[in-house]
Amino acid sequence: MNTLLDYKRFRDVRESLSRGRLLNDSDASWLASAAIADCDRESTYSLARANAENRIQSGARINSDNLLALQRFAPDLMQAYAARRRGSTEAKSNAERKAAWSARHADIDVPPPVANPQRRAACSRDLAAFGQTYCAQMLAHAPSPHILRFVSAIEDALLHGGKVHVRFPRGKGKTTWIKIATLWALSYGHRRFVVIVAATAKRAQRLLKEIYRIIRFGDDYYEDFPEIAHPFRELNDAPQRAKFQHINGLKTEIEIGSDRLRLPTVAGSAVSGSIVSCFGVGGSVRGESDGALRPDEVLIDDAQKRGDARSLEKTNDFETFVTQDLYGLAGHNKQISVLMASTPVSPNDASCRFADPGRHPEMRTVEIPLIITPPKNTALWEEFARLFQQDQLIYADDKTAPWMSRQFYDANRAAMDDGCEVIDPLDGDPDFESSAIHHAFVLRSQMGEDSFNAEYQMTLRREAQMIELSPTFVANRLNGTPVCQLPLATTQCVAYCDVNARADVGLRWGVMAFGRGNVAALVAYGRYPEQGRLYPEKATDAEINNAVARGLAIVTRRIAALPLTRSGVPVKLTALCFDGGWRTAAVSAFCRAFQAPFSLIHSKGFNWRYYAPSDKIARPANHCHLSEAEYGRFLAIHADYWREYAHRALLSEPLQYGSLSFYGTDPKAHAQLAEEICAEELIDTGTTDAGKALWVWRKRSPENHFGDVVSSLFAVAEWYRLLERPERLSVVAAASTLSEASGSAIRPRVSVKKKRRIRYAAALPS
Repeated sequence: MNTLLDYKRFRDVRESLSRGRLLNDSDASWLASAAIADCDRESTYSLARANAENRIQSGARINSDNLLALQRFAPDLMQAYAARRRGSTEAKSNAERKAAWSARHADIDVPPPVANPQRRAACSRDLAAFGQTYCAQMLAHAPSPHILRFVSAIEDALLHGGKVHVRFPRGKGKTTWIKIATLWALSYGHRRFVVIVAATAKRAQRLLKEIYRIIRFGDDYYEDFPEIAHPFRELNDAPQRAKFQHINGLKTEIEIGSDRLRLPTVAGSAVSGSIVSCFGVGGSVRGESDGALRPDEVLIDDAQKRGDARSLEKTNDFETFVTQDLYGLAGHNKQISVLMASTPVSPNDASCRFADPGRHPEMRTVEIPLIITPPKNTALWEEFARLFQQDQLIYADDKTAPWMSRQFYDANRAAMDDGCEVIDPLDGDPDFESSAIHHAFVLRSQMGEDSFNAEYQMTLRREAQMIELSPTFVANRLNGTPVCQLPLATTQCVAYCDVNARADVGLRWGVMAFGRGNVAALVAYGRYPEQGRLYPEKATDAEINNAVARGLAIVTRRIAALPLTRSGVPVKLTALCFDGGWRTAAVSAFCRAFQAPFSLIHSKGFNWRYYAPSDKIARPANHCHLSEAEYGRFLAIHADYWREYAHRALLSEPLQYGSLSFYGTDPKAHAQLAEEICAEELIDTGTTDAGKALWVWRKRSPENHFGDVVSSLFAVAEWYRLLERPERLSVVAAASTLSEASGSAIRPRVSVKKKRRIRYAAALPS
């Protein structure tokens, strides 16, 4: 009598055989003896026989239990298997057996013929057609005529070489077309070795992965480029098989890595072995090659991070990375082609620099904003912006609500659209926006005019400052004098060392020379330690004090050893002042105990709220005086006044009345110095109701250490009577005529008095 367990066992045996497994002796014995109704023994044995034949033909071993089953239902197969085993007289190692198995499974069929040669040929010189034909899944819709200008610029760079820079609005397909262009260039052999550079290595690897996905899963691409796509598909997403894969004995040599993709080597294919590799900014791209094959195209996709764009030092590093590391990839036998796609983030960032023909004449820049031509009727759009702000307060993110701004636009659409042209007439959310123009002005109302102009119009507005200094402008205030050599307009010099609480900042120091007419020149500066920390993490107070004292001694000896000269005659340093605002006890003790060939003093800086001039100990100088506290006497400095003084001094022409300039002729050498000087911006001055002067600063960066050094040097010079009438800040007539390109200007001083509490003008007219 059949039981439920019998049926269940028969079902399990059939399921196991259907999965390609072998029949064991226990199941074979049971099948032979069991009297199960509807038990199809013949088909079951046929399935088991087929599995055994496949296993025998593949050369795989069969265990003893399976051999006993084989004897029961297929004795002929058992004999064939035994004969094959007897004929194998030479023992093989496990590695040899694995190699033999890989060889049997690595040979793939020859790629099928091209399905549509006419379609493939039509796209060979047309990047836009290639993208719409083979990469349609990556495009929201067909490109507009203005986007085709961008695509055409990429196409021109890949076909004819040269260096092209495209400035394009955010979110309009720069990255998508970079990926499409890479695949197009490699598929037709326009370029054999393409390097993609993105802001980070991870982002660049993501671009490479998406290019691979088009090759691996694109059906139209597979049909028309089988010599490329077929070997990739045959790997079945197992890249480790690539090293064994071959076609008719020729290895395909496919390489699939996180940062490199090599196309297969196929007989008769002109693109065999072409490569695309990817790097993040600053990656080890120098020397990138593959045998005799060197990169012939570089695609740079929005490669500067927002934070780096505001840093002069990092922007300089990026510029050097492009002009030295990337421009030189092709070697000496050919010029490399470069395509850069960017959106400006900050004034003087990499996008702005490479768009400047005066700075980079080798780059041909194509710039396309979101709004090509503004509308004629601005009054209606101002009313729209007002209504939109009200709608946001009332409806928040509810797009189904009756937004007054949309109703206003629909009622006045013809007048509001008059004269306006946007980059893509198909932009916009149809559930919320009536047109692409409506979409553009919704973005503008949401983001604010400044952010919208930066992200979508490629125009940046500098924030209002009383003294506008850009790091580039500051780094170019050079006097051409070699380091440690005093310009002829100067006669004496002092030094200052900033002692910072942050161990990774260390000690910043500088030596500045002064002469008649309040001419100032920074003749040397540096930091200690050059790399690393001044003291270890979790150091005790005693360890920190010892590290500070040791660092001060090293800096003092280093400054004393400087070969300061003027016209070849040695110049003696007047004094060295240390910042004693932190670790005052250690700094004060060092100044008293250390022997140096010049005066050693320490100082403390006070902002306008806490600085109070005093003549109790000595006659005060201008905005600095001698004071006394627990650890002895020190020089009290009015930090706000001297910082403004230093900033205004930079507006004067080098070595002219009231100027500040730096040694050397290379602005890049002073990138970090200039950035730290510009870390704080003066946006307003005024007076309290008590008549006390006030200063308002805005911090661009917390790294203002060299800025403290430079401003304090002026205070030390004033204390030692090296300045003439310093109360007259160096405002020269030439300052108002500085070129707009320099990014520097001076604004009138503002006096503000309010009742009850101190206030200042929050914003100045731009």
